[in-house]
Amino acid sequence: MKRKIFVFSAILLAAMALVITSCKKENEEFYFKATVVGAELCGSVQNPNGYLLKMEIPNNIGDTITLDVLQENVVRAFGKNIRPLHDGETIYGVAYEHKNYAALNCNVVSDRKLPEYVIISVDEDPSVVNE
Repeated sequence: MKRKIFVFSAILLAAMALVITSCKKENEEFYFKATVVGAELCGSVQNPNGYLLKMEIPNNIGDTITLDVLQENVVRAFGKNIRPLHDGETIYGVAYEHKNYAALNCNVVSDRKLPEYVIISVDEDPSVVNE
C-alpha cells in the first residue's frame, strides 16, 4: 500500500513539474520607435494607461485601423510604470508582445482587435533603435 502511495505521489509531482515548466513563456523584448495616435483606459490600478501606437520600427507588427484617418501598423500598448504619453508624441522604447493582455489585466476592455504589447520603458536612446 505504501509503495502505491509513493508511486502515485511521484507521478503526481512529475506531472505538476511538467505543467509548471510548460507554462513558462519567455517574452522577447525589442526596441521600438512609434507615434502615439490615441489612448485607451485600461482601468486597473496596476496599469491605468493603454495607448494606440503607430509603429515605425519594427514596421510589420501592427494592423490597420481607422481613427480620424486610416492608420497602418497600429498596436495597442499598455504602459507598466511609464510616464503618461501624449497624442502625436514620438517615443523610443522597449516592449514585448502579450496576447490578450487587456482581457487579463484591464477592467475596461476595448472591442478593437489589435495586437497587444506591454511597454517596459520609454525615452530610450534613439540610436539603439535600428532603423
